[in-house]
Order: sequence, then structure tokens, then C-alpha cells
Amino acid sequence: MIISGTGVGTVFDRNTISNFYGSSSSGDGVSGVELQSSANVTLTNNVIVTSGGPTGIRSIYGIHDASGGACNYYFNSVNVTGLASGLGTHLGF
Repeated sequence: MIISGTGVGTVFDRNTISNFYGSSSSGDGVSGVELQSSANVTLTNNVIVTSGGPTGIRSIYGIHDASGGACNYYFNSVNVTGLASGLGTHLGF
């Protein structure tokens, strides 16, 4: 899920994101929620479960904040599985 260009006060609440993965062992990363160009977004009570996919140099994130905005995170559950090797990163947040 990509959240981008949101207005002040946006809330992303009570979502379940699961069973997603990358089908390639290289290239772009896998993210449950990725924030891009967001301002003042609040993520609450979400469940994010990633299985990663094939082992490789791809990064795996549960929540990836690339927004540079003022985001808030409350009561989210993240379970990241799978393997990232080489230059890849394996992070819940």
C-alpha cells in the first residue's frame, strides 16, 4: 500500500495487509505500507504481515516511511519474514 500526497490529518486505521511478497530476487523492495510525500499521516491499529518471497538483494519492510513528513504510529503490529541478503534490508519499520 502506498500512501502519497495526503492532506494534514489523514488517518490510516484498522487495516490488515498480509500474504504479499516480491516475485523476483532482485530489484525494488517489498513494503506493507510505504509513505511517500505525506504530511501528518497517522497509522493506528494496523496489522502488516509480509512473507518476503525469494531470497535476494531486495529490501523487505513492514512500514517504510520515505515521506519526510511528520507521521505518527500507534498500536501497529508488524511481522516481517523472508530473507534479504547482500545489500537488501530486512526491517519491520
